[in-house]
Amino acid sequence: MERLIYPFTAGGNVVANQIVTHVNGIDGVVGASTATSTVMLMGVTTDIGGSTGQTVDVVIGDVADLKLGGAVKMFDPITTDSSGYGIAAVANTVALVQSIGYALDAGASGEIIPIMVQQNTIAKM
Repeated sequence: MERLIYPFTAGGNVVANQIVTHVNGIDGVVGASTATSTVMLMGVTTDIGGSTGQTVDVVIGDVADLKLGGAVKMFDPITTDSSGYGIAAVANTVALVQSIGYALDAGASGEIIPIMVQQNTIAKM
């Protein structure tokens, strides 16, 4: 089975195995997810990044390798930290939380683990 990968244009420096989001107002352009976990998450870059204007391949479905920005447990829903790396998604009372998918393995900050890319929204508590 092949992964669902789509080519996007980098709207800035995008590194490998990073969560990306749509760059507002520019069709087909993605950037590293530097905002909060409330922004719509597009997918995860493959093992090759890119800089502004270059094409970057983004896994938008199936399994992707993701660099972690914090510890996660197997099957945790995953969202982004301020650098575009994966952290455990936790529901809160303030806003909806966007999840990029689910951890298929446990891992610590700085490690790369497989995740199932499946965009979701976690409701407020």
